[in-house]
Amino acid sequence: MIISDDNSTDKTIKIVKTLKSENPQIDFQIIYHRNYGLVGNLNFCISLAKGKYIKFLFQDDLLEPNCIEQLVKLAETDLEIGLVFSRRRVIL
Repeated sequence: MIISDDNSTDKTIKIVKTLKSENPQIDFQIIYHRNYGLVGNLNFCISLAKGKYIKFLFQDDLLEPNCIEQLVKLAETDLEIGLVFSRRRVIL
């Protein structure tokens, strides 16, 4: 899991560090850098990714517990599939 801090001013890194200490079995990589902006930061994260799939999760997003499992299951059903996505639920 890549956590890319694009010079944020919120408590995201503090929260991630707490989660990392509580979940040592998860491989977290926290990277601090100058502000690349949205697209630059996305490209930066893609350049670091080593897995088969990429799932972006922004600081104000939440994932349903089985989201990744369902996305991968769908992606694995057909080798011709190049992109999977899910519906979003907006929480105000």
